[in-house]
Amino acid sequence: MSTRFLKPLLAVGMLLFGVGLIAAQTSGNTTFFTSRGDVVFPFTAPTRSGTPGTIDNMVINQTTPAAATFTTLTANAVVGGDASLGVTGQAAASATAAGGAVPIVGGAGGATSGAGGAVSLTGGAASAGNSAGGAGSVVGGAGSGSAAGGAVGLTGGAGGATGAGGAIALTSGAGGATSGAAGAISLTVGSATSGNGASVTIAAGNGAGGTNAGGDIELTPGDAVSTGTPGLVKINGNAGLTCATFFTIGAPAAATDSVFFIATRPLYVVSISQVHAVAAGGASTLQVTKDTSTDAPGAGADLLDAAFNLNATANTVQAGTVVSTVATRTLAAGDRLAVDFADAIQASSGIAVTACMAPV
Repeated sequence: MSTRFLKPLLAVGMLLFGVGLIAAQTSGNTTFFTSRGDVVFPFTAPTRSGTPGTIDNMVINQTTPAAATFTTLTANAVVGGDASLGVTGQAAASATAAGGAVPIVGGAGGATSGAGGAVSLTGGAASAGNSAGGAGSVVGGAGSGSAAGGAVGLTGGAGGATGAGGAIALTSGAGGATSGAAGAISLTVGSATSGNGASVTIAAGNGAGGTNAGGDIELTPGDAVSTGTPGLVKINGNAGLTCATFFTIGAPAAATDSVFFIATRPLYVVSISQVHAVAAGGASTLQVTKDTSTDAPGAGADLLDAAFNLNATANTVQAGTVVSTVATRTLAAGDRLAVDFADAIQASSGIAVTACMAPV
């Protein structure tokens, strides 16, 4: 056959081959048309979930993981799905081997005086509406059988030869720009399925060398705005950590107003209660006052909305209602608490008054 006819036939053949190839790919096969017949290679496209594709059912052998350095890892948006980004250690190579660790380490500083690189884990910001920001979570691995779960440690960096160690700060998120409250901080031990509950230990550092002091443990409640109630230090929901008691043994000779507590630091009066062994036998009341400056005992501001009734049923505790004015029930260093009798003592005997306060 002359070349004049051969070239057009080859062009038509190549065109038919291309059309057949495209049609075969669409149907899931790659087909080559040859003089010896059609040769079909099954083809499977890779999936978005990560399943690799295959050509002619060929299996690609597993590769050996190698170390790599990444400056940025970004999860791109995926149509119809999420855009999660996972960093996962390699699975154990044998039944008793440990799984692969995932270290995230800031870069070393320069050779002379450069600071080390920071490591930051930050949940994503919400984009619109009332959507919540993304959570940030550090969770130890679950244990198996009788083994413990994986611990989570937060450790400040070691100081230089004479430098202080790195601090650890737990800071909740700030409130919204207009009226949002700041986020709370909670330290909670997990629930026990059997046995005793686990303890929570807060230990200050020991002093080292010479006569150096040990570290303090300081609990500082938040300040109030204007006339609001100040934050209080509580144990199991109870803020009355400091209590003072006035009492008489038997029947006092007279109803004498007396100081029974002097504040050495700012305190907030939380509660006041009273009991007596023998009722007065007639009208008789007792008020508790906050005395300041040079006030005589019982001459200061009343701390109870209503005075205690000394003629009420004996041996029955009366819980007083403390005034609501924050400034009145807050003691400064040097302020005193006093009992203020309004009537003659009469038959009253065995009187006891207890006031409990919280540090502010």
